[in-house]
Amino acid sequence: MKKLKPFQIYLATLIILNIILSIYTFYIGTQNSAFCIAGGDCKEVQNSKYGQVLGIKVSLLGAIAFTILLSIYIWANNNKRKRYPLYLICSLIGGLSALYFIYLQKFVIEKYCSTCLVIDFLSIIICLMSLYEYKKIKNSY
Repeated sequence: MKKLKPFQIYLATLIILNIILSIYTFYIGTQNSAFCIAGGDCKEVQNSKYGQVLGIKVSLLGAIAFTILLSIYIWANNNKRKRYPLYLICSLIGGLSALYFIYLQKFVIEKYCSTCLVIDFLSIIICLMSLYEYKKIKNSY
């Protein structure tokens, strides 16, 4: 395995942070409470009809998705030229999903979960950083 550069460590750290926040959100939700990082209507947002997909809490799906994303990122760093596009696609899906969840909170549910917003904004940052890194990889070959 190749040694990660500082930029890659920052990116991996953001993904790990989203794993932790997603697990936290899931755990708090199973306790029938929801503690927002910076206030808000977390319980209402997480218990809305949009808080589950096929009966599975979105926070649990997020924890699983971010864990897979981290695994793919580490795997992709061993052969960026061939493997990074798969990671980039997964990152783009995450970024687009985050935009959708922000849209739901703003325009559909009309309530905000600050913890969810942190996760969503970090997902967008991860996506943008991944696009930047891909551009650098593509220009180096």
